[in-house]
Amino acid sequence: MYFSFGFWNTAQPDGWGGFLLVGVILLLVDPPRKGTISMAIAGVLVATATLLKPTFAAYLAIPIAFPCTHASNNNDRIRGVVACISAFCITAATPMLLIAIRSGGWDDMLDIAHSWVSHASNRISVTFVGSPYFWPYAMPALLAGVGTLILYIRKARRLAGIVALWEAIGLAVPVIQGKYFGYHFIPFLISAIVPIAVTIEAATSLTRRWVLIALCVTVLGPLAMCCLSRKDSSASYERPQAALAAYIVAHSSPRDGILVAAGELIPVYALSQRLPPTRFPYTYPLVAESPLRAKFQNVFMREITHHPPFYVLLDASYGSWFFAGFPAFDDFLHSNYAVVNRMGTDEIWQLKRTGGMKEPLQSLAEDRNFNWGPWAR
Repeated sequence: MYFSFGFWNTAQPDGWGGFLLVGVILLLVDPPRKGTISMAIAGVLVATATLLKPTFAAYLAIPIAFPCTHASNNNDRIRGVVACISAFCITAATPMLLIAIRSGGWDDMLDIAHSWVSHASNRISVTFVGSPYFWPYAMPALLAGVGTLILYIRKARRLAGIVALWEAIGLAVPVIQGKYFGYHFIPFLISAIVPIAVTIEAATSLTRRWVLIALCVTVLGPLAMCCLSRKDSSASYERPQAALAAYIVAHSSPRDGILVAAGELIPVYALSQRLPPTRFPYTYPLVAESPLRAKFQNVFMREITHHPPFYVLLDASYGSWFFAGFPAFDDFLHSNYAVVNRMGTDEIWQLKRTGGMKEPLQSLAEDRNFNWGPWAR
């Protein structure tokens, strides 16, 4: 199921962090070392997943609620929980402090965190049952629930509790984010593997073979085929991304910056090996509802005026929404840029060399103080 999601979903941090959680569960169920060490390693793994995506901090509840089995008494359990939380805090805080100290990015990190928390809080809803994104996971959720109940009945109550909490967090996090894309459910699908396997195993031991065959044919077979036949949503973007990048490479120099104002076209930065002109290569925070939207827009306009990109890439549908929420950029673009090419719904705007700017221009290569991103030098 995971690999059938294709590049767009498997490239998300949810999958990488979700698989790190498997290590956490193994340490809790069958620790190779004494409890304090195993719990500390579990804290490091959860922190690493959290650095990939902050919502994974919620999974710290699992080792806290179910300390590893080498804890023989309450004092051992308390020491294990303290070791887990300490390892989590140190692992998560160290790289953020290094970023803050080396690049002065502490205020930016706090602003982004504030922006996304407030943005997500406005989207929280429990409407995922009515969402088309939910229904592919209805059957795995049902089978996982049956398997968790079987574990509990078989006296494997600790494992049942760990799996149940794992599944509950896996379903709660998409609700917290207010979005229900396929990759948001990957941690839940990983947690569901064990109880689904228990359900199948129970069917083989309690029923005749023909019942198991009927189960596979009527439930698991169609589910697997449905997942394998899903179209990868990223495929429709790959050719336009490559075409846009090829045009930019052919018509500009490596010193010319670009701005990509369309989420699906972000890979053009890497494909063309061109730098973004501001600290906002991903422009969604500039127009998403949040208390900091006005501040972000002011910072963006100051930076883009000081370091104007040679090209601006827009998707027509995204662009209209972007302009509506950001009139200052709308005016800046139409005053200083002109459309030089269209590829489907994508537009390439080029800086007017002779049209003049409302503010003095400065080359992107001059006085560039940004030292971040995969292309930082």
